[in-house]
Amino acid sequence: MSTSVVVVIILVVTGLSVAQPSTKTTNTNTPLIYYCGSYYPMSTAVFFRNLNLTFSQLRSQLSNAGIYNAQAQNMVNGDAVYGVAQCRNYLVSAECLACFDVAVSALEPCGSANGAHVFLDNCYLRFENYNEFYNNPQSNQDVDVTEICGNESTSQPVTAFNQAVQELLSDIIVATPRTSDFYIASTRQLTSGANATIYAIAQCFKNAGQAICKNCLSTAYEKLYSCVPASEARAINVACFMRYSEFPFFQNNQTINLIPFLGTGSSSKSGIVIGVSSSAGLVLLFLALFFWYRRWKKSKTVGKGAQCYRYQDLKLATNNFSEEYLIGKGGYGQVFKAIIDGGIVVAVKKINVGLKAKKEFENEVNLISDVRHRNLILQLGWCIDGPELLLVLEYIPHGSLDKGYTSPEYAMRGHLSEKVDTYSFGIVVLEVISGVSCSDVKYSGPRMEYLLDHAWQLYEKGIHIKLVDEAIDPNEYVEENVMNIIEIALMCTQSAALRPTMSEIYLMLSGEPRQRQRQMSKPTFINADRRIYKVGS
Repeated sequence: MSTSVVVVIILVVTGLSVAQPSTKTTNTNTPLIYYCGSYYPMSTAVFFRNLNLTFSQLRSQLSNAGIYNAQAQNMVNGDAVYGVAQCRNYLVSAECLACFDVAVSALEPCGSANGAHVFLDNCYLRFENYNEFYNNPQSNQDVDVTEICGNESTSQPVTAFNQAVQELLSDIIVATPRTSDFYIASTRQLTSGANATIYAIAQCFKNAGQAICKNCLSTAYEKLYSCVPASEARAINVACFMRYSEFPFFQNNQTINLIPFLGTGSSSKSGIVIGVSSSAGLVLLFLALFFWYRRWKKSKTVGKGAQCYRYQDLKLATNNFSEEYLIGKGGYGQVFKAIIDGGIVVAVKKINVGLKAKKEFENEVNLISDVRHRNLILQLGWCIDGPELLLVLEYIPHGSLDKGYTSPEYAMRGHLSEKVDTYSFGIVVLEVISGVSCSDVKYSGPRMEYLLDHAWQLYEKGIHIKLVDEAIDPNEYVEENVMNIIEIALMCTQSAALRPTMSEIYLMLSGEPRQRQRQMSKPTFINADRRIYKVGS
């Protein structure tokens, strides 16, 4: 009998003690999340007998010094109970047992449900009536990762704090799956000169296997980093647990040296290990690309770094959006020239994408705000208090604003998918490798050929290494690795349904063995006339 989850209770930790880093820690044994299954045993008396035996055996195993993972099963007279318990490795036995006892009590509201689990900062407890989850903890469970962001922002300089968290977590998700017990605890100093330290751990379910651990932590990283600049946060899944805090929750002498587990080197500047040995130039370029992407995604606030304008001011600056101020239009709306803030020439984009306009508008603001790249127009501000949704953008005097976009689904339907960043990332990667702009045109016989055309045709012939800029010394890179990066970039430029997520790209670029081969189709592209076509056509 399988167990499905029907009750999801999320208890967000509140009132955490704010401790001075040098004096005490912020550990609690407060349940963070617990789940109760919806099925019940054939015999309640037999079930509870087996459950109590399983709990007793788990506790007995955890009472031994240095034991942080326990597994037990009891199947007396039917109604089997399979259980696992896991403590964080920074605990002593007494602390582990104390957390386990709280976890047992936390599951009492589940009654006779024959499956449940609970997460605490210091431990994890789970039981089911089937044993498939021993090797695949995500079987019959929601594989989503839940993030719990702290209620307070960091007391440290935000930029330095964000960078330290990003670098530390990025190293940890690479190192943890490579350890024998799937556990890492580490710290990182802020680079701002402040005497401050970031503390973080990651721990995977012991029997999950390296692949499940990597995938879970990759997702956990995305969720956890979205909490920044919160002073602390957790990411929780049945397969992994990840936490950071500006307050210590383990001792400094309990950290683990990450260097042996980072393969070709630390990701101290970018959060990624590419594994292109000896290719110093390309490595640095890709590190910069990935760091650019992380900066792009970190803002959770709509329009962070941009200004909110009054509708009446923009209406006046465009003479009520009159025809004489119109400089461009398309299926998504219209673009008007305007002069604001005492003489600044800008473009005001009026969005018109149907009933979901406001949501899509917020997505666009989030995606473009604070980004600097030659293929993206600089966003200066926005307005949502009038009858139309407006973006205030950098004014381009010798071309229309819509030529700055590389997202095909947006141009076709006025829709921004969550993978629009993936497409843009792939385009930028191809530009970096080739030294050619995506909008540059050359003629191949009677037809025009763009960078994406050229890259795809080389890939089809198996000679995509020829895409590399001739100015780069061939002795400075490994051909196989660069070809792999080109293939990943081409994956990013396919239709939205076929593109990998950025977390998958992270793993592909992390120096690990290639993931299973994907069937790739010809990418789509927007030319200078805003026409969308399949490359090679």
